[in-house]
Amino acid sequence: MRGSTHSRGRTSTSSGSSSASTSNPPRSRNCAEAFSYATEPQPSRTSAGPPSTRASGPTSSSPPSSTGMLLLSWGSRRASSRSFAPGVPGGSLATPLAADRSPQRSSSRHSAGPARRARTREDHLTAVRLWLAGTTEVSRSGTDFDAWAKRHNEQHHDTAPLPTFGAIQKALCPPWAGVLRVARGEVAVDDARARHLEDLISATGQYRLVAVTGIALMTGSSTADAARLARADTSPSPAVRLGPSDAWFVHDVEAHVEGRAIARRAPYELSRQLLDFARVSQAARIKPNTLIAGVHRRQWHLTPRPAGRVGARHFWEQSSVDAWLHARANPETPPSP
Repeated sequence: MRGSTHSRGRTSTSSGSSSASTSNPPRSRNCAEAFSYATEPQPSRTSAGPPSTRASGPTSSSPPSSTGMLLLSWGSRRASSRSFAPGVPGGSLATPLAADRSPQRSSSRHSAGPARRARTREDHLTAVRLWLAGTTEVSRSGTDFDAWAKRHNEQHHDTAPLPTFGAIQKALCPPWAGVLRVARGEVAVDDARARHLEDLISATGQYRLVAVTGIALMTGSSTADAARLARADTSPSPAVRLGPSDAWFVHDVEAHVEGRAIARRAPYELSRQLLDFARVSQAARIKPNTLIAGVHRRQWHLTPRPAGRVGARHFWEQSSVDAWLHARANPETPPSP
């Protein structure tokens, strides 16, 4: 009708009289913010003025943003993640994080199935052993395991669901081939983790860097817990960022785990010295696919030679890239020392 104007959360008439209004959180809000916004007392709105106009007073406030909710949520967990803590998977974070979960959220999920608990290393290995014993497939890839686990979960609704290939690797940390060896009993899980840590550190060359997976191996936790520990206020400063991932000096992490003093350094102090994939692609004007192919095929006449890698992410030294660019622009002139 022309005499009335309707909008989300309120109704106002042309006569200027105010009517009762309801405040609903936007549909795009996540569950945690929507629950918090719905349970908090909301200030009243008046029919006159734009939707942002609210009654004045101490109770007038806007609903929290997604960033605000995230900061508030992390504020209650910071006290339990102040330092790297070696131990079993989950370490000292298992109890605080479990207690911090919302009971409304946990009770609404999987209400038809059995009560869920945090998986242990043995739970993940048991799932792999079931797969190895119950399938005759020649391929033993993580994709094959996921396809089998999906069929198993669909057929067994009365039991706890099996983890995915990705969840198993995040909990145990060794590569999939190492997980299969542990499941077959060829090597102990701690030995597989220690060997994988040595391989990760060795791949970084003289810089001796580790990412979140390396921190998990050094602290005896999962990658999820290691990521939370790395964000603690007292954790060592990252040495460099490679793409979306940070990397830390091994000796800084070792000192923090052992309770020794950590050398003071500026965050990302190697950023000017080491380049990640995107920066090399831009500096050398090489298409990403060409750079990837050149590295895997070791075609150093087409791509600069990496100085090392952190996990699966290669990095290059700035000086080496500059020398390679000079040689490409002046093929007959040797680069300056």
